[in-house]
Amino acid sequence: IKHPLIQLTNFSTKDLIVKIKNILKYQLNYDDAQKISLHIYKSGLFLDDKNAMKSIYFSKDDIRSMIDNGHTVGSHLHNHIYIDTHTNKNLIENEIKKSVSILNDIHGGDTIHFAYPYGKSQEINIDPILEKCGILYAYNTKPRLNYTIKNKLNIYRKSVYMHESANDVIDFIQNQLTR
Repeated sequence: IKHPLIQLTNFSTKDLIVKIKNILKYQLNYDDAQKISLHIYKSGLFLDDKNAMKSIYFSKDDIRSMIDNGHTVGSHLHNHIYIDTHTNKNLIENEIKKSVSILNDIHGGDTIHFAYPYGKSQEINIDPILEKCGILYAYNTKPRLNYTIKNKLNIYRKSVYMHESANDVIDFIQNQLTR
């Protein structure tokens, strides 16, 4: 990628985006992260790779196809804000409503699943907001198996990363079962 702001080599566009997202989330406050994100978008940083955005986000046809093939599709926050750093519950509610509305329009049904961006919020409780938006099930990022579900708005999920093989996931499940 040729850009004056970032001189990195040996990174794929996808890997670079992951690294930038981690910096924006963990090393900057929300306002600074938003300003930098907007600058990156406006500067055309990823225009060299015309398929970069297509490789990261699902299209409407992708989502319809997944649902047609038996997958469950759920909501996230529209702009993927980190909810622990935001006490403005109106912003969070609007983010959820927008995401749910888009998904409902795509698949013609009710979106009842939600995945917490970056995991479950510990500083603020958004369960009432989720319920108000019609969400029945919400998934955190704690990599555990769900033997019983005590709270349907705090269900464990195991993320699977590009570098992981099917055997890695099977090993994870087996290790969880032997705990």
